[in-house]
Amino acid sequence: MVTSNGYANEGDFLSGFFKQASLQKWKRWLQCFTHAAIADSPVADEITAVHIYVFIDHIKQLLHLAAMIVNARGNIQHAAC
Repeated sequence: MVTSNGYANEGDFLSGFFKQASLQKWKRWLQCFTHAAIADSPVADEITAVHIYVFIDHIKQLLHLAAMIVNARGNIQHAAC
């Protein structure tokens, strides 16, 4: 099954996700966005525009994939009842 993101499975997506940036880098970017939101300052003060785009694009894909997994598992549980 190919996901709407074009990946054959969740593992393929996650592999590509972490090839784009390491877990440490994803955590740092998330901390930068969180700090910017709390401090009411622009995240662009801490991250380049390219990295902001990469972060937003990949996080959207990750959330979409997570929703697909949750929905698929919910449908399997409902079918079992």
